[in-house]
Amino acid sequence: MSFPALIQAGAHAAEPHGETSSNQVQNNQLVLFDLGTVYDGYVSDASRTVGLVH
Repeated sequence: MSFPALIQAGAHAAEPHGETSSNQVQNNQLVLFDLGTVYDGYVSDASRTVGLVH
């Protein structure tokens, strides 16, 4: 990993570099996953947003 994974939910899903908190993911929220890896000297950064619908 090139940096610790970041998962933001609800209103915080609009903050790709937000701070961690004790908030838990709730139904009908957007969830942002921000991940990065290093391979053979190349560094990646990928962000994906998904909707949690129950």
